[in-house]
Amino acid sequence: MGLFIAIEGGDGSGKGTHSELLLQHMISTGYEATKISFPRYGEDSAYYVEKYLNGAYGQADDVPADLGVLPYAIDRYAASADIRQKLVGDKSVVIADRYMASNLAHQGTKIDDEPARHDFYERTKTTEYGVLSIPKPDKTIVLVMPTAHMQSNVDKKAARSYTELKRDIHEANADHLEKAKANFEELCRVYPDEFTAVYCTDDSGAMRPIDEIQQEIRDIIGV
Repeated sequence: MGLFIAIEGGDGSGKGTHSELLLQHMISTGYEATKISFPRYGEDSAYYVEKYLNGAYGQADDVPADLGVLPYAIDRYAASADIRQKLVGDKSVVIADRYMASNLAHQGTKIDDEPARHDFYERTKTTEYGVLSIPKPDKTIVLVMPTAHMQSNVDKKAARSYTELKRDIHEANADHLEKAKANFEELCRVYPDEFTAVYCTDDSGAMRPIDEIQQEIRDIIGV
């Protein structure tokens, strides 16, 4: 069985950059590596995700957390067979640019009570990994970056296929992004065997070099 890695973090935290760098490193060292990005915009399975992020159902807080996770879970469910097929063989690697942790962190912003939020985490994990049998990553790396840096990075992105907005309903809400960042860090504390935080700024608040962050990711995975 191959190795399944997820690169996670808030919007604009560098998931795309580091998943691509990790992919190229794995290929160059002899692995049969592929990358898959979620949500899979443009696919039928991501239709409701696109509607949600464009505000068709209201603002993010208008959609309850337990319902907000479902469009994303449907998209991952639709990709499950493809992921499993690509994980056959000891040298096979699948790298997911965003995965299930984003569901927990972003939708968890709607639940202020900590015990209730932890119950939500467990329900969502049971739904995705149990009921839907979505593949579970061997390790999830969580990139942690200050919200202001993330929003600045979002604004530098090229036009996205799923929205005409400069920022979708998550990206436009700094309070949402700050809460999601806190939830990502919480996941790393509550589930240390599943999620590992990699901090993208140093103690002074300055951004760390990309190659330094990438090397830490590789060290954690052991590649």
